[in-house]
Amino acid sequence: MSTPHVQPAVPATRSVVDSIWAFNDWYMHRIPGGAGLTRPRQAINLHKLSVAPLTLALMFAYENWTMAAWLYLALHGVYGMLWCAKDVAFGDSIWRREASVSSFVATLIYPLGLYYLPVLLILTPLGESIPGGWGTSETLPVGLPAQRLPFTGWARSSTS
Repeated sequence: MSTPHVQPAVPATRSVVDSIWAFNDWYMHRIPGGAGLTRPRQAINLHKLSVAPLTLALMFAYENWTMAAWLYLALHGVYGMLWCAKDVAFGDSIWRREASVSSFVATLIYPLGLYYLPVLLILTPLGESIPGGWGTSETLPVGLPAQRLPFTGWARSSTS
């Protein structure tokens, strides 16, 4: 008489990926407070559209009209508008789910709030406090004298 083979019980554990996904879902949708009144896409789009006006306001406030400031304004301003156009055209369905007001505010603070750090480093004295001036115009390869650029000598000689 043989005994039936019994499979050992497998403990019901969640993988690390499942845990991260569950936290992300809770953080972006279900933090208690004002359930179902917003959507994550609203926080993301508000952030994307606010970068250009914030950059321009900082440029005025600190009278910083450097090439770095203009590049940041142009690149992130256009990026924000294109992001919102993409969201309208073919948005992510997860970001269109209902979310709480608390999740909306939390998403604006982290991770989206960290995206304001580069513009603050570039345009405010905060960037000057970093050794080497990271984030300032001195780190960009702009402002070279025209005679040092290889094509300017040819342009001058061909027009004279």
